[in-house]
Amino acid sequence: MKSAFREEFILPKNFKINWYPGHMAKTYRLLPENIKKIDIFLEIRDSRIPISSGNTELNKYIPDNVKRFILFNKFDLCDQVI
Repeated sequence: MKSAFREEFILPKNFKINWYPGHMAKTYRLLPENIKKIDIFLEIRDSRIPISSGNTELNKYIPDNVKRFILFNKFDLCDQVI
């Protein structure tokens, strides 16, 4: 049995891709006011992709006087080379 795989995926001309969902936009609108209320910022990243799972956009909002902790989850699923 021979399978026929699609070589390209063509979207309809009126199809719009939204890479920035509404909940993210709302969060960034509310962040400047709410960031004033915190003493500690806790960021949780994926251990398998520690750099790319970080959100560099947050660096614009977190003041220097706020302590920042980065926790890595899913450590049991990543290469544990020490």
